[in-house]
Amino acid sequence: MCGTRGVGKEFVKLALADGHNLTILARNVPPASDFTNDKQENLLIVHGNALDKESLAKVIAGQDIIFCSLGALAGSGDNVCSLSAPLIVETMNELGVSKLIVVTSYGCGDSWAEIPFFIKPMFFGAIGATLKEKTIQEDIILKSNLEYMVIRPTSLKDGPPDGNYSFGPIRGKQISRGNVALFASQQLTGSDYWGKKVKLTEK
Repeated sequence: MCGTRGVGKEFVKLALADGHNLTILARNVPPASDFTNDKQENLLIVHGNALDKESLAKVIAGQDIIFCSLGALAGSGDNVCSLSAPLIVETMNELGVSKLIVVTSYGCGDSWAEIPFFIKPMFFGAIGATLKEKTIQEDIILKSNLEYMVIRPTSLKDGPPDGNYSFGPIRGKQISRGNVALFASQQLTGSDYWGKKVKLTEK
């Protein structure tokens, strides 16, 4: 259920290149060629909305793992993350799908306490609304009975999936959307990170 831009788009490209079969949910359906020049038969794009359970059921049914990188444009006031989270959990339970990888943000939940106090005002001023949304989303997922993996990247930037990622120390570093997607795609074939919250930054 990844998006058609940002981390989600990069994840689709990488997962298809690795030979995975994907079903993605898109409000505006892009051509499959946006994601790959081959293996398009492994990609099903469903037109729908993450706030509609019928749409969610179409992309969740029969899947091994759900990947969620939903997000809103800065300043848009879109609360799709917090509103969709209970619907995703409920639909996954109803359809017997248990594994969920979700991309939130460093600073969510208990990671807020790790941010130095002198940085917090600037940090919250920049992405405060997004952080609130992602924290609500996280909380719903963490309290569910799903087998989750929460990925908390630091500030995102454009860049390729070149493997330049690490798990800390953070120290104000950014990370490319490509490398967040790379880490997530590498977990599809086996991972030690289920049931964990993973901080991700660049090396």
